[in-house]
Amino acid sequence: MGKGTNLMRANRPPQPPKRSKGSPALAPKNGQVSAPGFCALAARVLGCRRCSVMLADEQGELVVVESVGLPPELVGVARVAVGSGVAGRVALSNVPVLVNRQDDRAGLPRPVGVYEADAFISYPIPLPDGTTGVLNATDRVDGRPFDASDLDLLGELSAFYASTFDAHTHREELRLRNELRRLRSRAVRVQEEERQRLARELHDDAGHALTAAILRLDMTAQRMIGSGEVTDTLASVRSVLTECADHLHDLAFQLRPRLLTDLGLAPAMRSLGRRIRDASGIDAVVTIHGDVRRLTDETELSAFRIAQEATTNALKHARASRISIDLHFLDEWIILEIADDGVGLSPTVRDATGAGRDHHGLQGMRERAEMVGGVLEVGTAEGGGTHIRARLPARGAA
Repeated sequence: MGKGTNLMRANRPPQPPKRSKGSPALAPKNGQVSAPGFCALAARVLGCRRCSVMLADEQGELVVVESVGLPPELVGVARVAVGSGVAGRVALSNVPVLVNRQDDRAGLPRPVGVYEADAFISYPIPLPDGTTGVLNATDRVDGRPFDASDLDLLGELSAFYASTFDAHTHREELRLRNELRRLRSRAVRVQEEERQRLARELHDDAGHALTAAILRLDMTAQRMIGSGEVTDTLASVRSVLTECADHLHDLAFQLRPRLLTDLGLAPAMRSLGRRIRDASGIDAVVTIHGDVRRLTDETELSAFRIAQEATTNALKHARASRISIDLHFLDEWIILEIADDGVGLSPTVRDATGAGRDHHGLQGMRERAEMVGGVLEVGTAEGGGTHIRARLPARGAA
């Protein structure tokens, strides 16, 4: 594609397959080709390292059903609303998008997370059930730009995929996946409600009682000026009660911070950083980026729990001396990044999907992200250590 060409190819709907003489047939064997096989085929034909297929779910959102070159935990989790993001716009307009340079983006949102790339191609797949899927590809092995011939190839692949698509099987898989997600969400919701109840009782009942006792000790000490032994005893008792009150408030914060409910995610993150510094002496830096705003309770709570678990790992297991928390408020997403300079995680732990014991809580963090329609990635921080990145939908608060 020549320099300066608009890479959103309007007026070019997906074409039926046109096979030149002698080219290999794209006919299925024994029924529908599985998405992994299709993604591998597409990646091989295009010479790309990363490929994914997104199909519409029952809520009308596009969700990754299979992929090549992407983390396996994205399957069934990574999603975008039809009309939003690059893939969502492709599904809505039924028009492919091809980008090779930053200048070619012209009004297109930049992909985030594992999809972030300077050059990519997204192609619609009109399906027999009336919905439209999307094939995404990026990371050309030889570094060549995408061009019109790639769109012709994807036209053939799109029609091939549609001819092998089993709508009933797809709907059943989505139903089972959504049911499992619903059950997990319900279990977490019950757990969080109990945590909130306990935190409220600790803060409002026991906490207030301790505060009142400390005030009474202060008043008594004022009246006992001149009685050194009694004053020392009262000061000692006051110190014990104050320490007890501090521990109680910390416990209430860990269970369910009132700050999160009352003021939102950004203040709660800043408070988390302060508590880490005060309790451990570790340099914990919290940076907030973008247009700060309230989000849904579920999104704010998921982001906070991920940050809690990640920083706990850094303190207990990574032997870190510095932790950074970056919270980015974007138009359609929030990006939460937690990095430390500790010993890092082994590849086995990073790739864990939940089998066996999860000493680092990675599966719990992934589930927290998935339950609100987000994605969590685990990698190595610059200079060593662990880097946790969560991408969560930035739905506004009701």
